[in-house]
Amino acid sequence: MRIKAIVITMLIVAFLFCMQKAAYAARPLSSEDAGVCGKGNFQLDAGFDYAKEGNKDKSYTFLLAGAYGISQRSDLSVELPYLMIAPGDGNNEARLSDIKLAFKSLIIPEGEINPAIALKIQLKLSNGNEEKNLGSGDEDAGIIFAVSKTLGKLVLHGNLGYTLVGRGRDDTLKNYILYGLAGEYALSTKIKLVMELYGESDSHFDPGSLRHHNLTPLIGFSYQLNEKIVLDTAFKVGISESRRQAYGLTMGCSVQF
Repeated sequence: MRIKAIVITMLIVAFLFCMQKAAYAARPLSSEDAGVCGKGNFQLDAGFDYAKEGNKDKSYTFLLAGAYGISQRSDLSVELPYLMIAPGDGNNEARLSDIKLAFKSLIIPEGEINPAIALKIQLKLSNGNEEKNLGSGDEDAGIIFAVSKTLGKLVLHGNLGYTLVGRGRDDTLKNYILYGLAGEYALSTKIKLVMELYGESDSHFDPGSLRHHNLTPLIGFSYQLNEKIVLDTAFKVGISESRRQAYGLTMGCSVQF
């Protein structure tokens, strides 16, 4: 009952945020895009993920992510994941998981021919409880290159990155490569179809549930409720080396001050 009350309270808070501010959508994609906030602007993403792996294991992640534009071409961001796990053979656990901090810079703006190119440097902290599987117990550091290109009604995103994984608590974890290809297609002035194929080369800890699978296809929609609000929902499937059944649902909103 306590976990349900926390989830409901957080969803209400996220909804109230969404009802007040403007938005542009990067959610529900895991792939990085080349967009930045712009100087003095603040962007907020709020989302709720459900994931099921194997026959019993479930997880619920509520994520608040904020980004602030420190210049016209760069921003600073933070991700605050509240993770709840319900293992099939153990006790339920819930608390704030590992926080992520990032700096992102637009290297080349989009032109008539060339795509926009951005660089993102990020750090994952070790504040989560590693003993209860709510954190890795170590810091990770990574770098991501992202490209975005508009082709009429279609916007394409691609990224490639590398993460150095801390192994002080678990020496079985490995550094990993991440890669993604995503697209947003405008079905109407308000509705976009979003699709993605996202992958990471090795298993590691991440509150994003299915992100540690080798490949994660995603399909969903974003809806421009008005000029100030964008809502989204998507379904994703994990494809892992062990071939366990894994799937997830995500829903949320993006806002911009």
